[in-house]
Amino acid sequence: MEYRIAICDDEEAQREYLVSLVRSWSAEAGVTAKVTAFSSGESLLFGKDGQEIFLLDIEMPGIDGIALAQELRKTAPHAPIVFITGYDRYLAKGYDVAALHYLLKPLDKDKFFAVLNRAAEQLGQNENASPWSLAARRCASLCVRSPGWRCKATTLPSTEKKTTAQK
Repeated sequence: MEYRIAICDDEEAQREYLVSLVRSWSAEAGVTAKVTAFSSGESLLFGKDGQEIFLLDIEMPGIDGIALAQELRKTAPHAPIVFITGYDRYLAKGYDVAALHYLLKPLDKDKFFAVLNRAAEQLGQNENASPWSLAARRCASLCVRSPGWRCKATTLPSTEKKTTAQK
């Protein structure tokens, strides 16, 4: 299984640390994680490319993590959002955007891994509840990005949808 994870923090050292933690988690969990790090909320909004899990700092120049989460909810209403910040005063606002978790810096590695496991589990639950499976979404993404490919969606008798890519 591959998870596409976005990290957004204005501090370079923190971004690098989070990337290394996510890679450690993915190796330990036996999954693949495609990690993209962003230095600002604006860069994440303009550069996102199918990320499924969002790890956000809150206090950043420009758009802050709370406003960023509100924007993300418009296009990714069920995506796990985890706030990672040095400030506990924003905890209540995290509930307003249905954040999966709120972690305080410095991070506890075991707690962080447990939260990533919950995020992965939540994605699996959302996929099971959705008529479009993760495989179908990725197939559709492949078709959009690959000239000459077309996607064909078929409704199966069990009301499950099947998507195939054809050249």
